[in-house]
Amino acid sequence: MKIPESFEDLPSYAELPNKRQFWPYKPGSAREGQGMVGLLTSEHIANCAASEIRTGERACITLPMQGVSYPLFGRPYPSVFDDEVTYNPQSSSQWDGFRHHSQPYGYGFTTDCSEKELNMMPEEEKYRWYGGTTAKEILDPNSTRIGIQHFSKGIIGRGVLLDYADWAVKKGIKYKCYGHRHAIPLADLKQIVADYNIELKMGDVLCVRIGATQEYAAMSDCERKFLSEERPILGTGIEVTEETLEWIWNNHFVALVGDSISFEAYPHLTPQMSVHHVCLAGWGIVLGEIFDLDELSDMCKKHQRWSFFFNSVPANVVGGVSSAPNAIAIF
Repeated sequence: MKIPESFEDLPSYAELPNKRQFWPYKPGSAREGQGMVGLLTSEHIANCAASEIRTGERACITLPMQGVSYPLFGRPYPSVFDDEVTYNPQSSSQWDGFRHHSQPYGYGFTTDCSEKELNMMPEEEKYRWYGGTTAKEILDPNSTRIGIQHFSKGIIGRGVLLDYADWAVKKGIKYKCYGHRHAIPLADLKQIVADYNIELKMGDVLCVRIGATQEYAAMSDCERKFLSEERPILGTGIEVTEETLEWIWNNHFVALVGDSISFEAYPHLTPQMSVHHVCLAGWGIVLGEIFDLDELSDMCKKHQRWSFFFNSVPANVVGGVSSAPNAIAIF
């Protein structure tokens, strides 16, 4: 497989030998650890800055660490005492690094394994993280493979906002971000691109706002607590179909960012149609969740432009699974 050095070197979706995996880099290398972010070269970043930074105005797109009163999935609430912080990076705005999610058997690895051999296989061997990383490597304290430290020089480039929440109001579409599953079809995303005259470019950080942080802010304390304890957790996000995956790949986004707890509608119905399984573990596209996109929405409407300079510097935690994004949008 040819090692891509630019977005132009990437194959089209139709050309992918395995449409659920693109693992071209040397196992254990820093380049593997960067995934698609590694294609954000110095030249690319400089060009994005030149085209997108015009006024210098900034929007913070990261929630406070204590921005979620009752973190979902039983994650702990941050504790802050003087200069000491106890914090689960996935309790608020977060990057899902490559150690966060794996692919199950059947995505292309060990395809010569018989059903009998599969049943005898230890459970931890039935999964692979990005690049083919194994559970043994993830659990090895001396292994740094695909750790979050590989993003410590930043996820920096051009961002675009698809403001579904704003568009849905204009179209009379009613939904709730939490409490029921509302899947946003690809046709709606494409219509937003057309209606707002948005140009998508290779290497973009795709941000989709559904209004989740706004809805959460309006909840009572009791409603937030109930949400954190609800099972199964239901929510709004994009509908993941074969066509959606093809659209994501062919646009060569380096990251997908949303304002809810999952970029996709959740729960996802099948592993084969999950951005966590395919985009994160299979293609090396980083996922951002629970970002605060409300101020960004206001600034986009103010300037009547939905592209901006995206700047995020994750924590330099060797072997880390996830990180607070520390992200801003610059206009």
